[in-house]
Amino acid sequence: MISTLDNDLRIFTLQDSVGDVLEYLNQEELSNAIFVENGLFLGVMSTDLLMGLEPKKKLNSYAYLLKPDCILNDMHWFHAFELFSNLNTEVLAVVDQHQNYCGAYRYDDLSKGILSLSLINQAGSIIVLSLDQHDANFGPIVELIERNQGKLLGMLVTDQDENRIELTVKIAFQNRDMVIDALSRAAYQVLYSDVSDHLKETLKDHAAYFNAYLNL
Repeated sequence: MISTLDNDLRIFTLQDSVGDVLEYLNQEELSNAIFVENGLFLGVMSTDLLMGLEPKKKLNSYAYLLKPDCILNDMHWFHAFELFSNLNTEVLAVVDQHQNYCGAYRYDDLSKGILSLSLINQAGSIIVLSLDQHDANFGPIVELIERNQGKLLGMLVTDQDENRIELTVKIAFQNRDMVIDALSRAAYQVLYSDVSDHLKETLKDHAAYFNAYLNL
């Protein structure tokens, strides 16, 4: 589980001044401030918006400018990445169904957490497949890998358009040649495989050894 909430992030109330909020955001290099009153999430304001307001005024004068940007706590943390991108922020308030503030996700923390996933940190071979959008059933791919004594470490859709899907698959090193051969025979379009790179390096090593032998 990598979705640990950040409860150390400073939150603000409408009694805080614009200047105090801006000072904190600039110090922490954040683009948004989270506002909470009596445990209830009120909304957020961006640095750009705050910079256009009167510094000495309290935020209750500008409550109408609050945006309800947040994520529900029963949603998977992976959905946060879509919101980070769409909202152009690096902090995201997490609330429950009753608008109670639960904490916040930080983009950097979640990004670092991705590196702990087995898809990333386990040693294995990468295979990139191109699938027709209408035939994007991943079940047969998993079955084919297992039937050829391969071990699936993870798969991820890394690109797509209206016609095709690019699927990145990671498998254990064992029996990887059998798996890739089986995928090719099953008419899956293999865009990339690091097995081919390994083969190239092996051939280079053999060529270097052979040249060294000839120069003796």
